[in-house]
Amino acid sequence: MHVAATDGPKGTARRVAVDGRHLCGQRTGIGVWLGELVSRWAAAGHAVSVLVPDGCELPLQVHTVPLRGPFHLSALRWARRERCAYLSPDSLIVPSLLGRSAAVAVHDLVPLELPDLQHLRARLAYRFLLGAATRRCGLIIVPSDATRRDLTRRFADASARTHVVPEAARTLPPAGPLPEGVRPPFVLFAATLEPRKRPAELVRAFARGAPEGWQLVLAGKRGWLPREDVSTLEHFRSSDRVVELGYVSDATLAALLVNASILAYPTAYEGFGLPVLEGMAAGVAVLATTTPAVREVAGEAAMLVELDGNESFEDRLGVALRRLMSDAELRADLAAAGRMRAAQFSWDTAAAAVWALLIGLAGTRP
Repeated sequence: MHVAATDGPKGTARRVAVDGRHLCGQRTGIGVWLGELVSRWAAAGHAVSVLVPDGCELPLQVHTVPLRGPFHLSALRWARRERCAYLSPDSLIVPSLLGRSAAVAVHDLVPLELPDLQHLRARLAYRFLLGAATRRCGLIIVPSDATRRDLTRRFADASARTHVVPEAARTLPPAGPLPEGVRPPFVLFAATLEPRKRPAELVRAFARGAPEGWQLVLAGKRGWLPREDVSTLEHFRSSDRVVELGYVSDATLAALLVNASILAYPTAYEGFGLPVLEGMAAGVAVLATTTPAVREVAGEAAMLVELDGNESFEDRLGVALRRLMSDAELRADLAAAGRMRAAQFSWDTAAAAVWALLIGLAGTRP
């Protein structure tokens, strides 16, 4: 949607441009992050332009700039012509070329920390472009102290320009009806199905020890999965105890969170862990892992499974899952603690912090 926006006296040029491709179509983690920020900037009347491929219509009251041709080249030309600060929510190409007027968000370092669990394309992009982007751009935004440590351990010269801005639970619409075939009580996994989030291990751990009547609901599109994980999902989804929904709308996600007894997120590595926070905000008992970013976000308000131990991770996950499913009082305690913990995170605070950083970056332009 094309609307006017200013940031200062009438006629003031826009000072911030944003790569808005993650706002087009189905939104997952990065799209949620960017949408929460941009919607607040637009509501505040800030001078922001969202660059999108030609033909993309955004469901936001925000000034959009449709770009034709190769997106990176068109965005680079537009940002240079307008002499504005430029925010990339994940792509490293434009920040690498634009230099100090560019900001890049680094949500995690999965391609470097767990290269075997990523596409070759992501591994190559991080290997060859992340260093250039962090050296050349003027601002790096990360969601957690854990991610800042991972980044600056590899790229020490980026330390002074790296700023931690925590995320928050997304703003969801009123809950819609539960999808057909889903019935409480159930354990919810709400994220893209990919190896580092261990959906296959979760399915097997659930199938081995879940009490009668419980379901496991997988809500998220399938990402890249190894053949054995696909086989596991196909095998267990044939019963009504494991329900795979694919990508779900925000209204359906709200319904799932309202009705879930447990949110399980057995991730091997995170930059933040937004599903953990969203489960806690909804008052669901959360079961996650001790990966540093998740421990940072969850605090003492979730049950965390150790990533390393004498037993297999799947066995440890199964023990924790069975304990939570069999103990309603423990689930209630974790749900209450989770609500209190999630209330400490705010998108209003995050949007104000990122905007202030970007305006400071814009002010450095000659």
